[in-house]
Amino acid sequence: MIEKIVERVRPHIIVQDESGKTTELFCLRCAYKMRVGHFKDIELQLCEGCGGVFLTKDVVERLAQHPDSEFRQYILRMEMSAMGRPDRGPVDCPMCKARMEVASMPGTVHNVDLCRAHGTWFDRTELAAYIEAQAAAQEAEKPAVTDDDLQAAGVGGGFFKSLGRLFH
Repeated sequence: MIEKIVERVRPHIIVQDESGKTTELFCLRCAYKMRVGHFKDIELQLCEGCGGVFLTKDVVERLAQHPDSEFRQYILRMEMSAMGRPDRGPVDCPMCKARMEVASMPGTVHNVDLCRAHGTWFDRTELAAYIEAQAAAQEAEKPAVTDDDLQAAGVGGGFFKSLGRLFH
């Protein structure tokens, strides 16, 4: 008898101290102990003190391609309970300890802290704004009139098709 074992691979955030020993993550802003949160197949580190969130690089990239309005609502609910408002000075990546770069977030008034190798730190309100901006950018890329729209209206060729191209 042959058994096939299939294991679902999920990115996991592992933080190590200077000696290489695995340790817990503390908030990059307020030093509050972070908790691991899960939403669908997304793992994130949440600060219940100030509302900050650390996401791995692959999760941020996935959200850029597929913004999830349910995940945005989850984040907004979590942020409502966070009362801390720590200073927003420079922070170090929790994984490699290198200083994170401050990067502006297109489509928003926010800046995020970014480690290009490991992930992004979102202060309170920044992750929800990121998801909203990604959804808006994708919506703006959609053509006003598609070929399918023209076909459904019974005017899919000739003059009407060329007219539709003016709006692409």
